Amino acid sequence: MKNWVLFVFIALFFSLNAQKFQINEEYSPKLNVSGSYYWGIILKHSTKFVPDITQKSHGFELAISKVTKGEKEWQRKLNYPELGGALFMARFGDNEIFGNAYALIPYVKFWILRRKKVDMFWRAGLGLGYLTKPFDYISNPTNNVIGSKINNCTQFSFGADFKLQPSLTYFLAMNFTHFSNASFQAPNLGINYLAFSTGFRYLPNSEQGTYNEEPISKPKQKNFFRFNYAMAFYEDRVPGGPKYPIYLFSAAYARATSINNRVFSGFNYAFDIGKKEFLSQFVYEAKKSKASDFSFFVGDELFLGRVSLDALIGVYILKAHDNTTPIFAKLGLNYHAVKFGPSKEKSLFVGVHMKTHYFVAQYFDVGIGINL
Repeated sequence: MKNWVLFVFIALFFSLNAQKFQINEEYSPKLNVSGSYYWGIILKHSTKFVPDITQKSHGFELAISKVTKGEKEWQRKLNYPELGGALFMARFGDNEIFGNAYALIPYVKFWILRRKKVDMFWRAGLGLGYLTKPFDYISNPTNNVIGSKINNCTQFSFGADFKLQPSLTYFLAMNFTHFSNASFQAPNLGINYLAFSTGFRYLPNSEQGTYNEEPISKPKQKNFFRFNYAMAFYEDRVPGGPKYPIYLFSAAYARATSINNRVFSGFNYAFDIGKKEFLSQFVYEAKKSKASDFSFFVGDELFLGRVSLDALIGVYILKAHDNTTPIFAKLGLNYHAVKFGPSKEKSLFVGVHMKTHYFVAQYFDVGIGINL
């Protein structure tokens, strides 16, 4: 593994110092297809993680992506990202415990740096995964990591494309793939798979001079107020237990930094019915506020047309009972179904978010909101 890492850094050092070029010197097709092999390991990311990790994991991916050419302003602003989908398959090490994984992952591929001979990129994907061996009291009691077969699959990659010829590239990447049901079904520490990948990308009928390079306009509205209501459900503590709702309300101020990016900060309130019932029956009889938390957060939202990706980091001002960490993070996907206002930059949206405490997912919430 160390030899591969050294090879990547040496190759990048020489390749990235190659001559720069204009975007319309780049060869590109309408669609491209790639295949890659993954080699890595499941990370033991919690002291509660029972299984021992003794073997490496292997995977394979088949992906198809569309090369954006700048028809939309946001495509030009984001340096012509690729929009794609991947079929991901993995045979985890210690297979009798963790089994196999299958996932469909829509993704966006962003270019960090582009040169004549090599491009550097990062890729973000959010999809659905199927795991063959979740926890079972009888057949798989050791696996206290995943409690359901259907899970979210979130993936981040960082790598480089080496251009062998106009219609063929060879790539290397490091990948972090996370499987979790966000406590909808216990247990749920989540599987974190860190892997090196390598493969080839085929770009049929590649041609030059097809990119739109028109100037990019500035946002007509810079200041926004964002309000959101959401609900989440989780399974209480033990497998097979009852599922309880969490009600969430947030308000934030957002500032547009470009036509497709906004930074924001605000406050979030959450009320947990499961904790309320637990506290009412056992402890803190008179302190129902311990079933609530109140937090401050800062984040960033990236717009890809009507779809936006957002990420935030929050800190608790008032913590609910048994919230052990002071900091949390959220990753989300929103669809802005209705746009209104003179500049069509205000919107009504629906979204789904995953909340995590460090490497452990707490829940998924689904909600509606408005940008004013």
